[in-house]
Amino acid sequence: MKLREEARRTRDAIIRELERHGVTDYAVVMRGRHPAVEFTVQGATHFVTFSTTRTDHRARHNQVAMARRIAEGRHRHRGKDERITECSSSTH
Repeated sequence: MKLREEARRTRDAIIRELERHGVTDYAVVMRGRHPAVEFTVQGATHFVTFSTTRTDHRARHNQVAMARRIAEGRHRHRGKDERITECSSSTH
C-alpha cells in the first residue's frame, strides 16, 4: 500500500514503539479509508488507525502513545455498554 510521507512517518513510529515493547505480530492494513497497524498483545487483536494526510501536530504523538498503552496493557476502551473499561487479555 502506498502511503504519503506523513503517513509513513506515523506508521514507522507506531511500529518502532510496538517493537520496543516486544510486539512482533503486526501488519499494516486498510480499515475503511484509513490505514492502521493491526497487532496482537496477549492473544487479543488491536489496531491503531492513522491519517494519510497532515493533521494536528500532536496526532502522531497521540497514535504512538495509544500503541504504547495497548502494548503495556494500560489502554482503556469503551465497551458495548459505553462505559470505559480496562483492557484485558481477552479478545475484544
